[in-house]
Amino acid sequence: PGVPRVGVQRCAQVDPGDCKAVRNDAVSGVQLPTMDEDEPAWLAFVIARYLDEEWVEQPVHKEIGEAVAKIYRESRAEGDDDLIAVLAKLSFGLKDMWRSAGFGDAFEGPVDVANRVAELLMLRQGGEVWSYGRSNSDVQQKMLKRLEEYEEARKLATVG
Repeated sequence: PGVPRVGVQRCAQVDPGDCKAVRNDAVSGVQLPTMDEDEPAWLAFVIARYLDEEWVEQPVHKEIGEAVAKIYRESRAEGDDDLIAVLAKLSFGLKDMWRSAGFGDAFEGPVDVANRVAELLMLRQGGEVWSYGRSNSDVQQKMLKRLEEYEEARKLATVG
């Protein structure tokens, strides 16, 4: 299944400054759809690409992406469908392994990476994220481009 997926409703029509308009989503949480078989690999790819583009290409970014995929797969296998539960497991899981796994060379930390995963999951579902202020639409377009890149790479891999 390609981009976008359904799950997050109304986000595109909501003013992020209007907290009342998004209160129900914040209280009830964002429920993730059933995990696609390739979703962990997708996360590994887009997180590594994000870190490479945002900072500078480093081998550690691929390793971080793989760690994200592993923790995400485990969380979803345990039945976590609420984005907040998945975000918490990613944050704590990455934090617990960060130093011992040698991720210290990255310019972002475990919580930053976990937050980026949450944003990418919301974008993949057709939602909108609002964490970048005035540059939000530019950042969001870059993230959507990464999603499209993955889909193209996946298509090439299945054809070849």
